[in-house]
Amino acid sequence: TSEIIAFLSSTSLLRGLDEPALRAIAAELEYVYLSGGETLMREGEIGDALYVLLNGRLRIVASRPGKDENVVNEIGPGETVGEMAILTGEPRSATVRTIRDCALVKFSKAAFDDLVEKYPKTMMQLARLIVLRFQEMVRSPRFETEPATIVLVPASEDAPLTDVARHLVATLGAMGTTLHVHRQLVDDCLGRGVAQLPSDHEENSRIVGWLSEQEGRHKFVVYEPDTWPSPWAARCLRQADRILLVGRADSPPALSRFESDALGSGLTSAATELVLVHSQGTTRPTGTRGSLAKRRVTTHHHVRHGSDADMRHLVRRLTGRSIGLVLSGGGARGLAHIGVVRALEESAVPIDVVGGTSMGGIIAGMYALGYDSRSMLDLSRRGFVKMGVQPLMDYTPPIVSLLNGRRAAAVVKMLAADTQIEDLWVKYFCVSTNLTRAEGLVHEDGPLYKWLLATASLPGYYPPIPVDGDLLVDGGLLNLLPADVMRRLGVGTIIGVDVTVRQDLRTDMTYQDYLSGWPLLWARLNPFARKPRIPNIFGILSRAVTVNGIYHLESVKQSVDLYLHVPVEQFELGDWRSLDRIVEIGYESAREKIAGWAASPPERRLPSMSRLA
Repeated sequence: TSEIIAFLSSTSLLRGLDEPALRAIAAELEYVYLSGGETLMREGEIGDALYVLLNGRLRIVASRPGKDENVVNEIGPGETVGEMAILTGEPRSATVRTIRDCALVKFSKAAFDDLVEKYPKTMMQLARLIVLRFQEMVRSPRFETEPATIVLVPASEDAPLTDVARHLVATLGAMGTTLHVHRQLVDDCLGRGVAQLPSDHEENSRIVGWLSEQEGRHKFVVYEPDTWPSPWAARCLRQADRILLVGRADSPPALSRFESDALGSGLTSAATELVLVHSQGTTRPTGTRGSLAKRRVTTHHHVRHGSDADMRHLVRRLTGRSIGLVLSGGGARGLAHIGVVRALEESAVPIDVVGGTSMGGIIAGMYALGYDSRSMLDLSRRGFVKMGVQPLMDYTPPIVSLLNGRRAAAVVKMLAADTQIEDLWVKYFCVSTNLTRAEGLVHEDGPLYKWLLATASLPGYYPPIPVDGDLLVDGGLLNLLPADVMRRLGVGTIIGVDVTVRQDLRTDMTYQDYLSGWPLLWARLNPFARKPRIPNIFGILSRAVTVNGIYHLESVKQSVDLYLHVPVEQFELGDWRSLDRIVEIGYESAREKIAGWAASPPERRLPSMSRLA
């Protein structure tokens, strides 16, 4: 048919072939239909075919010894799967399962060989596809195609499902044609009562065909089910690429009947996200942990009822178009991040996910708390300058650390108070290093205050943070600019800000096997003595923490979409009193680069950013 010819011509495998070739291929196609939750191929099997997905959604998973399966990717309509094994003859490298009901076309090894013999261009297309996928996997350990079908499920009995559906459809419409499918629409188009016909009814193929037609015509389809149990609600779940649990933030966290009965019924294995709808005047969410504790969701969103900005933020994250800001550590030099935030504000670049290491983690936390650059500057003046992290009053017998950390803790407490990370408007993370287990940790939930202390706890200078018997210290030891963490969160475009100094800590002194601190102390106290140029213990410890991250920064730079290095070499790591100058340098160094990037053609940055800003 003309529809299948048009579809084949749009696929990455067959794009560019002429119509006679496509018609010849279509005549030989073998169709495969699978229900949601079935396995298409298993890891370790011999690859005897490749498939092109007509409609539905597939999930690729790989086994990990002693761990849960790792989700490698999700596949949408028009994409191929199984091509590597059919080319190499090696066993399948991953397992592929259906997330929802799927229709595929199958190319056996013999059929594929015949296709390549007749149309050599197909091999070039397949080789290009494999190379692109490999490049993407090198750049990102996990990537996903955007969901085409989104199903809203009530997470509370009073969930504003219809309001959210309409708002979601209107916002998705800025990115492409979007259809809101509900029971009444199906009945209007196919006949009264058709939506509630069960899947074993003789009219089922007509319903499935009509829904597939709508999904083919529209970039996004948003399904709104009715109450559970019902045939229409079950059908919605079987169509889901992604499920959004929608609930009122002020409702009890208990599961709705729809959640408890329907989502465990095996009708879908689609990834599920929680959307908590707040009243318009809400200043900061609370109690999110209770709602998350009862549900298995991949992430959550906070949305104020009727807020266009919040809905655009949700849509960017939902479709893989989110913008992430990741900030490096660097002591007082990290205050330059505030200036970069100011430049982002002036260019109206929306930030959907924010994270960082050490001082970068603290500035990122301030952003996630809802502070703008001016408020960050005021808070930093009150905290880092006036309250001070200057060590004069915090020295302690150097058994565990040089300082007891009391002043630093007071500053962090002033910033974070009792906020839980789950209650932040913006998705946030910071990283720390587990000294006990020699591994990096990513903090995406729990007390913000505690993890800010951990991410910035310079070992030897501040005491480590004890957690269940383990000791956590500054994240910069293992991950100075955690762009890899940002990419694993599914962020579409990453802005990385680096305030490290490539060459630091030089000296004009020469000494042999030992160095006494007494002459150095006298030289500092004596106004007439020559002041030798040599770093103090704080500078040495800080450099030791960051040197591994600086060594690996070249590879990190390649993994971000916009890399900004702020020239703050003239400032010391503890130069908190230079707050205003450091912030201004951050702003001036980033302003033109960000403005030029934001104004560049969409293909050079994030698709559709201007329409969703």
